[in-house]
Amino acid sequence: NSARAWVKPEAQGSLVTVTADAGTDTANGLRFLLESPLHDSFGTIFDTWQPTGRLGISLNLQVPVGDNPVPQQIAVDVHSLGSTLVIPEYSLQFDNVLGQVRYTTDGGLQARDLSASLFDFPIVASIDSQTTGATHLTRVTGEGHARVDALSDWAGQPLFVSRLLENTSGEIDYQLQLDFPGEVKADGTSTLLQLQSNLLGVTSTLPEPFTKSADESRPLVLEYGFSETGNADLLALRYANLFSGQLVLDARGINRGQLDFGDRNRTFTMRQSD
Repeated sequence: NSARAWVKPEAQGSLVTVTADAGTDTANGLRFLLESPLHDSFGTIFDTWQPTGRLGISLNLQVPVGDNPVPQQIAVDVHSLGSTLVIPEYSLQFDNVLGQVRYTTDGGLQARDLSASLFDFPIVASIDSQTTGATHLTRVTGEGHARVDALSDWAGQPLFVSRLLENTSGEIDYQLQLDFPGEVKADGTSTLLQLQSNLLGVTSTLPEPFTKSADESRPLVLEYGFSETGNADLLALRYANLFSGQLVLDARGINRGQLDFGDRNRTFTMRQSD
């Protein structure tokens, strides 16, 4: 571990620069981020995450002093060395996380080509941050592969989806997107999970029109809005040109919603129905 600091006189005031490099366990690295001023920059995204493993951390901090008008600049590079990351509220566990995540004052959180294991298969992911005015969004995108029985066992999904998956078998490729807006939206949801797949490799024994063989392509899109206020979760879905809808889910299952089949589905616009 090493650290260095120096002061540089400027035309107005001074500029203090601090650099540091350290190796630590992943839990301590996350605790440092949560207890530092950086926490205000990315909100409550990581507050409940449960990490284990090892990290390498590099810090570069530039602080204006006196009348120096230069804005403060922060750059933190975190290199995961095979960590495990559990997100308990979504029942997701990422194993053997490898790669670098970078935070800067101007760019927020950024990462490219992070690798990990999810649902017992490799996944490659990226992280991007977007800021519009006072609104912050952190987006995780990834591509992976999974067995249907592993997806069926995922505790973070609605029960009726798990029961539908019990009538399917095989393996799929999928695209994942997790949006962390940093604030609760008007509908009571915060985090949005989107899963997309063409379902190639999956066999379905559900009744028509949902029966399919493994070599048939049937595009599926699921968007799941997790409630952060104790209210109902929201699930929007589209299955090929056959079926689409939006459901409001509570602790007992489906509370209400709207489903469209056939021709009406082709012009269906996602909306909440009471």
